[in-house]
Amino acid sequence: MKKDDSKRVWIVLSALFWLFLSVRHASAADTGVVRLGLPLQLSATPLIVAAEQGYFDKEGLKVTVKNYNSGNQALNDGLFTGEVDVVVAAETPIVFSSFIRNDFNILASVATMGGYTMIVARTKSGIRKPADLKGKRIATQKGSAIHFFLHLFLLKHHLSEKDIKLTFMKIEELPEALSRGEIDAFSSTDLSLGETKSKLGSDGIAVFEDDSLYSYMMLLVASKKFVRENPDAAKSILKAFIRAEEFIRNQPEEAKKVLSKKLNLPIAGVADALGKSRFVVQLPQSLIIVMEDEARWVRDSKLAQAKTLPNYLDLIHIDALKSVRPRSVGIIR
Repeated sequence: MKKDDSKRVWIVLSALFWLFLSVRHASAADTGVVRLGLPLQLSATPLIVAAEQGYFDKEGLKVTVKNYNSGNQALNDGLFTGEVDVVVAAETPIVFSSFIRNDFNILASVATMGGYTMIVARTKSGIRKPADLKGKRIATQKGSAIHFFLHLFLLKHHLSEKDIKLTFMKIEELPEALSRGEIDAFSSTDLSLGETKSKLGSDGIAVFEDDSLYSYMMLLVASKKFVRENPDAAKSILKAFIRAEEFIRNQPEEAKKVLSKKLNLPIAGVADALGKSRFVVQLPQSLIIVMEDEARWVRDSKLAQAKTLPNYLDLIHIDALKSVRPRSVGIIR
């Protein structure tokens, strides 16, 4: 190949590469399309309902939906890489992220999930009661609600992370790791339970739950760039979530069918999880308290290198919800 031809090929390839990047990271302001990150979990119920019932369309929004295995992954692999504009995620990964970045806005809390987290252990590892977890190999997804639940569960049973051999994995890797004997137990959501039972059988596992220990909030989060460039779209997204809230409250049986079909779960399992959860689009003052409590855990456990806590008032965007549902804003500035 001649030198000039080689140079032309390089120029064309470079142009194509930068075109790919510009399309991948194009914002809603550029394309008119809002890219939503959906965790395939019951904790994402309002987003699933809003998407499946066409509420975004009814609010005049064009949306695309990208699926993720967890809210943690939707946040870190989706929102923070520029793959999507808006996600729902639990408050814990958001707290972790707040120590290293502030380029996102919390638009609202859309759900409070109770009785959804648990510890699943192999009975062959000699685990039949919480005290048996001491010295065992326990895995969870780092910086997530299930990570914080594990911390609280250990504390309640007079243990700490120092009393176990803690490792971190992706949430979808946990059941297989337990079945192969790579770990003795894991902390996860109840979505991991069915797969674990199919691998080990009901008699091969011990399940530890505590509905009173921890209820986590699912938060609607967007990049600051998106909120700044698309204020009307942010309001329309909230309106779609409010429609979903009303559908779940007024037509619970239909909502269960929507979720069962989307997540391929039995109706009974969906009903149990929804019965322990609340779906309300709001910005309560308690959100600040919860996030600050978790931030102290992150700091004191040396999970982040910081001496001071982030200012969560700077990360919460009040104006959009205040515009569409002012009674649901309880945060005091």
